[in-house]
Amino acid sequence: KPNFFLPDTKCEFRKYAKYINIEQTGASLQFLPHHDPNDSIKEIVMKNKKLSNAAIELTTTAFYPTPLDILSVIHKVLAEIRSFVCDECPSNDEALSFDTIFGLFIIVLVASDLPNQEQVFQYVLDFT
Repeated sequence: KPNFFLPDTKCEFRKYAKYINIEQTGASLQFLPHHDPNDSIKEIVMKNKKLSNAAIELTTTAFYPTPLDILSVIHKVLAEIRSFVCDECPSNDEALSFDTIFGLFIIVLVASDLPNQEQVFQYVLDFT
């Protein structure tokens, strides 16, 4: 798939991350690590070891050559996020809902240093 490796458009590193706020991600504020109101999403994620590990893991998807490897990383990231939520609120049924996990996934994605998120996920969609 040469057009993946030689795109028509120039990629810009983390082009929109600085414009995204918590409200736009849909993440529940009650499941975020303790933070100041003016912290960036990256600063919030880096305050928790499990979330920061998930962001680092997600960054590695740029180096995997096959969609199955990328899907495996996404699965690991979702498992890490689920573990974080279970540690924070072990008795809350809302903690394991799709909305909670997916909102945190989006936050971790924004906090990762994945340079071209759209292309990586388009690559997975094209080949799976």
